[in-house]
Parts: sequence; structure tokens; C-alpha cells
Amino acid sequence: MKNIVKRILKSEKKLSRDILKRISHYENIVRISNQDDKENINVYSFQEGNKIYVSSGEDTFYFESNGPYKPEIQHMDFVAWIFLPVAMSKKKDLVIHGSGTQETKKNAERLSDIWACWLPKKYYLIKVHFKKYRQPDTTKKTKELLLFSGGVDSTYAIINKSFKDKPDLLTIQGMDYRISDQERFKKSIAKTNFLADQYADQRLMIRSNAYDVYKKYSIPPRLTFVFVLASASFLFSKSYRSVTMAADFALYQQFEELPYGSSIATDQLYSSGDFSLETYGNDVTRAEKLPSIMSNKLALKALSLCKDKKIRPENCGICSKCTRTKYMMLAATGVIPTESFINPDLDLNAKINFNDNGDKQDAYIKSTYTTAFRNNNLKKIPNIVAEYKRIIS
Repeated sequence: MKNIVKRILKSEKKLSRDILKRISHYENIVRISNQDDKENINVYSFQEGNKIYVSSGEDTFYFESNGPYKPEIQHMDFVAWIFLPVAMSKKKDLVIHGSGTQETKKNAERLSDIWACWLPKKYYLIKVHFKKYRQPDTTKKTKELLLFSGGVDSTYAIINKSFKDKPDLLTIQGMDYRISDQERFKKSIAKTNFLADQYADQRLMIRSNAYDVYKKYSIPPRLTFVFVLASASFLFSKSYRSVTMAADFALYQQFEELPYGSSIATDQLYSSGDFSLETYGNDVTRAEKLPSIMSNKLALKALSLCKDKKIRPENCGICSKCTRTKYMMLAATGVIPTESFINPDLDLNAKINFNDNGDKQDAYIKSTYTTAFRNNNLKKIPNIVAEYKRIIS
């Protein structure tokens, strides 16, 4: 128990002592319940107001919400998504002490099939069980939820997707921003609020330590981010018809990036039969999304994509992601908007490094080249052209 608390303290600095005590308290309760079952991971969930804890006794995921709706754990389908990477890593079946649908069970096990196929040395085939099974809710809901971070993909989604009514937005702290980094997270909300006010209704925020739990099992964010997004979204399934996630890659690019957290093979499986994850924008590459953003002054001003933790939510213009985006902007439109970056210049002689996140660099080189080719902007990006020729030679 002390090691778990120290690990959270070290990675976060950070969660309040009150929260750490509560995590320890719930882990003790669950550990006692698990004493007679060494073969499975038994998981329980507890709620205190707007705070939710999901614990196996050894690992505890923490969610804290801020917004017009409180999360609820009347149904525990959300637990399947957040604990699946842990159960697959430990090669143990997942037993969820609460209610869920047969659809969730089937889809979670199918996710296990897929990930065990892709990464057989990291993930294993497991079974998922709920202590109680419920029928999907037949109540007709029209309100939709959109996952929004302020990056290129979610900005493209918010200004282009047609919703029946304005959606509510869900932003999660603990992914791009650590849960201890309250100051910069608040600045990111303020930076994007005027765009949100134009295209959305209400904003919900969730703080979660999920990445810190996954780090214990050496599972990188590029493999787990959809598990976190889906689980956090399902906490509000009672209030919404569905949640939309912006796609990172066009469909044809997804085959090149696999294994990757989000793809056509897995995204469709985050469904309980009465709430589901949907994707938007997988018909275009990221470079192809930029013209609509660059023609929208609000979107361009709100854009936040920098990897420099000291700079964001502003964009430094120098890091790998800022540089990559600049090349894509040149490829798509022939210009780099000065209002998007602290340093809008681009050193065309600098070595290209697009893959700080572990993504395959060649996929970005090829899509940037293709966009420039279609828009007659190849002369604007000579070193991308050189890299492309290297790839195809």
C-alpha cells in the first residue's frame, strides 16, 4: 500500500493527501474482498459526490468531475474499458462487482482478442464478467458529447461535424496535462472557451490518474488513450446518446500505424448497447484538416498542440509537433499563420523529427507530401520532398 501511494506521489506530486488517503482506504477494502480469489482481478467502484474510485486493491483509478453533470456509477460498463489494459497485462480475468450489459462484456472480450493478437507479449486473452447483467436503457436521448482537447483533430471535429443540437464538451486532465498541472490546464480551457462558446453548449472536465496506473505496466499512452477517453465518457452515459472522438488518422493510414490505440478495428467496440463511442474525421488526414481550421479565425486562435510542457497551451513553434504542423500547413495552404505560434518561422535546414510520440514518422512524411502534391505546394517543403524520395527509393 505504501509503495502504491509513493508511486502516485512521485508521478503526481501532487494528488492531495486527502485523495491519497481515500485511495488507500478503498484499496484496503477491496484487498480484503479479494483475499480468497487469486485467479481473477476483482474490481469495485466507489463514489463520493463528483469523485469516483475504481479499485482492484492493487490498482486504483481516480476520476474527479467538474461541470454541469455529475458522473454516476449506477452502471459499471465504464470499468471494463479502464481496467481492460491492466487485466490483459496481468493475464487475469476481470470480474466487475456491479452491473453491465452483455454487449459490454462481448465487446471488451473482443478488444482483448484484438490486442492479444497485435501485442501477444504484452497483452493476453482474458474474460470479462459482471456480477449483474442489465438490459440496455431504451430511453431515447438526443444530447451528444464531444471529446475536445483543442488540438487539430478535435478542433476540426467541433467546427465541421453536424450535430442535431450543440454538443456538450468533455476534456480530460491527466493526459496532455498532468493532474497536478492545474494552472496550465485552466489556461487551456480559457484559451479554447471562446471557440467552445460558439460551437458547443456546456463543458465538462474530468481529472484522472489513469496514465499513472498504466505506466506501472509499461503501457504507453499511444496504446491506452482511447481506453481512458471511453471510460471517462461512459461515466455520463445516462445523460447522452453517444460520445464523439476525433480520429487521429485517415482510415488508410490506420493500417500503417497499427498497433495504435484508435483504429477502425477497435473504436466501434466501445459500446454498451445504449451508449457508444463514435469517431469523426477518419476520411481525411491531419494535413487535410488544416484548411478548414486556418480559414476559421476562432479555431486558429484556439488551436493548442504544443508538446513543450512549459509553453502550452500556447504553441512554441519549435517542438516536433509544432514543426510537423507547420509543414502540414505549408503543404495544405502554402502559408504558416503567425497567430498560431510564438515562433512562426520554420527552419527548412533543420533535421525533420516528427515522431517524439512513438508514431511512425514516415506516415506523416507521406501524408504531408501527398497534401502538398495535390495543392501544388511541393516547392514550399523541399526537405519533405527529399524525405519522401528516400522512403520510396
